[in-house]
Amino acid sequence: MTSAWRSSVSLVEETAALIRERVFAGRYRPGDRLTQAGLSAELGLSRTPLREALRLLEQDGIVVLDSAGGASVATATPAQLQDAYAFREALETAACRLACPRLTPGILAELDRLVDEQRRAAGPRFHQLVSRFHAVLLEASGNSYLQKHLSLVRMAEEVFRPGYGLTAEASLDTIGFHAAVVNCLRQHAAEEAEQHIRTYLAHQLEIMMQQERQPQ
Repeated sequence: MTSAWRSSVSLVEETAALIRERVFAGRYRPGDRLTQAGLSAELGLSRTPLREALRLLEQDGIVVLDSAGGASVATATPAQLQDAYAFREALETAACRLACPRLTPGILAELDRLVDEQRRAAGPRFHQLVSRFHAVLLEASGNSYLQKHLSLVRMAEEVFRPGYGLTAEASLDTIGFHAAVVNCLRQHAAEEAEQHIRTYLAHQLEIMMQQERQPQ
C-alpha cells in the first residue's frame, strides 16, 4: 500500500466528513443542489476525490446522486420517514438490549450529561444533543453493524426532525423519554428501556405525520 494511495483515501474520507458535517449543521439543507463544480471551487479540491466523497455520502443516505454527476442533499417523503423510523426502532431497541450488560459508569454519566444539557438547550443545539444521546446508545452496543447506521440517526434527528419545529411540550417529552431510558439501563431493565425508545420514536414520527397531514 503506497503513501500516495493512503493519502488519496484520506482526502476522500476527509472531504466526505466535511460535507457530512455541513449537512448536519444545516449549511446544506434537504433538497439543496451540490454541484461538483461548485463544491470543487468552494472546497479547493479536484473533482476526483470530490466525486468519490459524494459516493460515500450516497451510501450513507446523506446525498442523492444524479446522472449529471451532481448531488442533492437527501429529502424524506412521509413514506420514507415512516420506513426510517421503523428501521430505527429495530436498530435502537437492539442497541439498548446489547448495551445493557456492557454499560460502564462512564457511559451512564455521559447519557446523564446529555439529558441534563437537553434541559438547558434549544433550537439546533437541542437536536444535536438528542442525536448524540441516540449515537451513544449505538456506540455502547459494541455492535459494528448497528454502528454503521449512525448517519441515519443523525439525518433523522439533526436534519429532518428540525424541519417540523419543536414545541416546549415536545421538548419536555423528549427529555422525559431519555431520562427514563437512562434510569432503566442503570437498573439493567433492558426491556423497559426498549419500550421507552419505541414510545419516543413513535411520538416523534406522529408529530411529523400530523404536520404532513395539515393542509398546505
